[in-house]
Amino acid sequence: MCCGRTPPTFTARPGARTPTQPLTSGEHLDIIIAMVTEPLVPPAEAQVIETCGGRVWSADGIIYEDVDVANLELEHVQGLAEGVRALVGNSGQALFLADMCRVRSASSEARAYAASPDLRSLVAAQAFVVGSPVTRVITSFFVRVFHPPFPVRLFTKPALASSWLHGLRPAASV
Repeated sequence: MCCGRTPPTFTARPGARTPTQPLTSGEHLDIIIAMVTEPLVPPAEAQVIETCGGRVWSADGIIYEDVDVANLELEHVQGLAEGVRALVGNSGQALFLADMCRVRSASSEARAYAASPDLRSLVAAQAFVVGSPVTRVITSFFVRVFHPPFPVRLFTKPALASSWLHGLRPAASV
């Protein structure tokens, strides 16, 4: 019991692992995230650029960003941007799919740089993959405050995000 209350119980999906002892709140969160997200995996032939903020690659006309830091700072966003520029070059705007599932916070400097005109000029449309209420709030805050001038949607599954972006393909020049 916690604070005089019985801890919540969770009903596992068929075939899901059930814990034999109580888990900490962080472990519950990890299990929940694992249930609503699937990892981004670059195809074997993709050129993957490793940055201090994660990995970036291009496949099927989409630029993928796998953000692998919990506390997103300015240098992480700058590193991801350099990776994107290396892939996009001067070819115009691209469709972006960013996996934000591991992000737990984003500094104001990181958010401001991500919304800068320089980076906005690269984006034709943006799909964010979120895996928890925390990443949904962070990403929704960014979208509502900075009002990107391109289509933006949040998804819990990369496959759905990719399908949505493919439907917008004529909007991008990559």
